[in-house]
Amino acid sequence: MLCKGMKYPKIIAKVEHEDKHKHITLCLLIPAEIIFFEGHFPNMPILPGMVQVDWAIFFASKFFDVTPEMFSHIEKLKFTAIIKPNQKLFLNLMLENNILTFKYFNDNVIYSTGKIKS
Repeated sequence: MLCKGMKYPKIIAKVEHEDKHKHITLCLLIPAEIIFFEGHFPNMPILPGMVQVDWAIFFASKFFDVTPEMFSHIEKLKFTAIIKPNQKLFLNLMLENNILTFKYFNDNVIYSTGKIKS
């Protein structure tokens, strides 16, 4: 059951790649109850870009041997499509040479990509 005021999406599935400590792909459901949709924007809610960055760091700290505090700056960031409530999409995370690379995507669209350095 979804509760009002959720901060994080629901993980539907997890794909661990060869080096599971450095590369993972998550299938996510982005519920309408996510608090960050409130007021961004009225009558057309979209997921803020900085929330996407925050989630990438959050999930990296959950699955890799890192903490959120280890990341110091964004090296590269690109938003190419809007994420709306109730979407299912993938989040690909890779940690290499102290750089977290992320990509939100589905079969047809890349929503955002970035590199965050520690």
